Amino acid sequence: MSQGTLQEPGVETKPTLPPRQRTVIPSRKKHPARRKSRKKYNATVKIIRRIHMYFGLVLVPFVLLYGVTAFLFNHPSWFGTSTTMDNDPKLLESIPFPSAQTIATNVVSELNSESDVEISLVDDNVPSFTGDIFIDIREEEERKRYRINPNTMTSTLQITPLSTPDEIETPFPDKVEPSEEESLDLMLETVKEDAQTEKGSIRFMPDVEFTVEAEGKQWLLTYDLRSGELEKHLAGEPTREFNMRSFLLRLHKAHGYPSQAGARTSWAIIVDIMAGLMIFWGLSGIIMWWQMKPTRGMGFISVVAGLILSLALGYTMYLLIYY
Repeated sequence: MSQGTLQEPGVETKPTLPPRQRTVIPSRKKHPARRKSRKKYNATVKIIRRIHMYFGLVLVPFVLLYGVTAFLFNHPSWFGTSTTMDNDPKLLESIPFPSAQTIATNVVSELNSESDVEISLVDDNVPSFTGDIFIDIREEEERKRYRINPNTMTSTLQITPLSTPDEIETPFPDKVEPSEEESLDLMLETVKEDAQTEKGSIRFMPDVEFTVEAEGKQWLLTYDLRSGELEKHLAGEPTREFNMRSFLLRLHKAHGYPSQAGARTSWAIIVDIMAGLMIFWGLSGIIMWWQMKPTRGMGFISVVAGLILSLALGYTMYLLIYY
């Protein structure tokens, strides 16, 4: 025992261990240019995430509108006033409607009798109907639509109530003699001459809307430039009965910029913004996914699967539409 060290009897002395030596690893200092580039990259990604989120929150109502109305387009019976029911299978079974194969054979036979070349059916392409038969019966209060399968002659009946607005006596005739016919004909002839063709027709003409006062009431008149027909209703009254399904579908299909600025112009601007943001949300979503390293593997598989699925369905629909 060294000098100056006292030890009480019966008390063990623990050996003194030398201090632990720590290995100091010098920190790697990033190059200033790389650090600045990384900082700028993170800031850019943060801005993209914020834009992605805030625009999404602002336009949630419009995203929901397009999502819900897409379902309505794909399912005509949802939230509608129509009622669809199956008809008795025996309703049309006695009608001798020929099959697609029989019709095609008869047509080919007729063609051979009037042609100098031999025409024959291709065995690999089986004749088929391209859709069902629709027969409409319109009554005063409802429309009945029979949908008939030409292969089985089974059918369904769709009954749609029709809005019948109260007839209001008006001091106006149903139509007036159009005075613009000569100008329209001259316009058409001038355009056909410029196009150097004899074919051409006026596809669409705007109506003229104006308000008049008669018998102490204000009326909104809509004048057809080509036929001279007049539509009239009391100013401030709706032109048709409100229907939620119809209203939503009209909103979904509303597009294009009108010639005069108004609510339709604002709606058209929103449509353009939605179209651009749909693209932005898709691309920014990929950027946001790439930032999360644990999800890159499965995310990459998902992206590839989505591309393959979209290309396959797109090509199939292309063949279906154009061939």
